[in-house]
Amino acid sequence: MTEPADKKSSGPSAADAEFELFAHALAHDLRAPLRAIGGFSEVLLEAPEGQLEPLAREYLPRIVAASTRMAQLLDDLLELARIANAPCVAQEIDLSSCARQLAEELRCAAPEREVSVQIAAECKAKGDPLLLRAALQRLFANAWKFTKPAAAPRIEFGCLKQNGETLVWISDNGAGFDPQQAHRLFQPLQRLHRADQFAGSGVGLAIVKRIVERHGGRVWAENLQPGARFCFALPD
Repeated sequence: MTEPADKKSSGPSAADAEFELFAHALAHDLRAPLRAIGGFSEVLLEAPEGQLEPLAREYLPRIVAASTRMAQLLDDLLELARIANAPCVAQEIDLSSCARQLAEELRCAAPEREVSVQIAAECKAKGDPLLLRAALQRLFANAWKFTKPAAAPRIEFGCLKQNGETLVWISDNGAGFDPQQAHRLFQPLQRLHRADQFAGSGVGLAIVKRIVERHGGRVWAENLQPGARFCFALPD
């Protein structure tokens, strides 16, 4: 497992608070028109056969889907802003137990999928339980999503203690990413795959990065060919 050289961390700042205010204002101003666009489009789709032109009946589901994606993007941006200023209370956490719960939630949500999930035992770290669970949830959801095209999808979770840190990783044998674009992975709104290939807002990994940095840690990714490994380090 290759580690990044830098160990920069950041906490809440005036810029974070300003971003949170901006995100809330933006969400407030956009939610109403988004609900209107999606709602009126769904009403039109319920019109009796023959009252809508075929082209309109073709485009309306796309309008509904686009407004739904925009609403999810707003939610993700608000979550990113909230985490920037969320309190961070450190305590010992059983990451293995958390990982098992998250894997079970994914299986329940998509019972038709057969994904091999290997979770190492006794993975523990110090951090805020809610924030770290949110980070792991996004990493597991990411691995689950990008292994969909794999013939035999596999996800692995593990950790180790090293140099006063806990190194945690989640690897998969899915679509992976272009190593030349790795610097974009943890930036908000940066997508390395087309929306018609994999759904998502491009904010999830930015949230993971923010959570880890709130703990004074760092995060990085490795291309496995096939698949990817996402890692983060937390100080003990």
